[in-house]
Amino acid sequence: MSYLETFLAGWVPDTLDLSGDWVVRGLLGPVPVRFLGHRKLFSADGEGHFSGNNRFLGGINTGYYRASIGESQLTPGLQVINIDYDQPRNPWIMRGLTDEVRFVDQSRLLGRGVYRPAGSRWAPRNIFWFSVERR
Repeated sequence: MSYLETFLAGWVPDTLDLSGDWVVRGLLGPVPVRFLGHRKLFSADGEGHFSGNNRFLGGINTGYYRASIGESQLTPGLQVINIDYDQPRNPWIMRGLTDEVRFVDQSRLLGRGVYRPAGSRWAPRNIFWFSVERR
């Protein structure tokens, strides 16, 4: 099954709890690769809304985001968890990134990085795949 087929077969739960520490692996072909100890840290902001950041090498925080359930930019009508990097603390080039993730089992998400440069007329594009697993 392709990443896209697996992603589409995944689900978004009715009640979302992402709180905590998640391990991120980039997907290069069939091989998951952990790059520089990459993790995503989520904190609840309210029912179904989260904020967080990416962490590398155990202490370098970057890529601040807000996450909530919403519609996919690439697949109209498909519900996803949007991890939105359009935040003031991020450099402008990162603000065009939204990760779309869906559960593929109880503790693992499959995601695609969707990029559309801020303020541009370009259509959003899937630029990478990754997995996220609860620690």
